[in-house]
Amino acid sequence: MRGFPSSGRHFVVCPSVQFVSFCSARQCAVCCQDEERRAVLAAQQRADDAELQLQMMSQQSESRAVGLESRLTELSETLGNVERLRQQDQQVIQKLRERLVQVRLTVVVFNSRCRCH
Repeated sequence: MRGFPSSGRHFVVCPSVQFVSFCSARQCAVCCQDEERRAVLAAQQRADDAELQLQMMSQQSESRAVGLESRLTELSETLGNVERLRQQDQQVIQKLRERLVQVRLTVVVFNSRCRCH
């Protein structure tokens, strides 16, 4: 703040205005207090906005995690079902192989009896 001692008025570059202003020391103090109050309120609003955004992002992440866990459970159940069916198929294949061996033996025995007569 620069001033003219005899007049009691000062000229300042006040943060709230875009030009040099002539004002009394009291007016300048009030103006600066108002500007500081606005700056504090603006900073508080930015902090509140950031906190709200963080909460929203946290909720979105939690929802995504729940969805992924659900999908993992579904895939795990599907994989379990596929494994169970694969084991059943292997059992059927083994029974069919055993039956094929029995049929071949029957054919061999039948052919050997037919040739003898």
